[in-house]
Formats: sequence, C-alpha cells, structure tokens
Amino acid sequence: MLIVELDGSQHAEPSNLLADAARTQQLRALGFELIRFWNVDVKSNIAGVLDAILTSATERVSQETKNDRA
Repeated sequence: MLIVELDGSQHAEPSNLLADAARTQQLRALGFELIRFWNVDVKSNIAGVLDAILTSATERVSQETKNDRA
C-alpha cells in the first residue's frame, strides 16, 4: 500500500501544498504510505528515485511482517 507520486512545479504553490498535505493525511489514515518525487528528480536521478522507492517498499514489508508476528 505504497503510493508514489511524481510532482511538477505546480505542487510548490502554497494552495497545492495545502491540498497535497490534506490528501496525504487522508491516505495515511487509510493505511497508505505516500512518497513524492519532483519530476526533475525522476528525469535527472532515476536511479536514486528507484532506490528510494525500493527502500520504502522494503521497509513497509518488513514492518508489516513484524506486526503480523506480534
């Protein structure tokens, strides 16, 4: 339950920052984890972005496994 969002520059505008924060809270309340990357980072550092996604997914699976054992 990991959501990866790619954001363009419009997400840096104050009204969009507030909307993004509210949506993130709603999704987290439903059990989702959300990670965001700027479009420019995807274009210029795809390896780093993919590594961050893999790390986040691995951590979530590890945490869920621990919770299942408890």
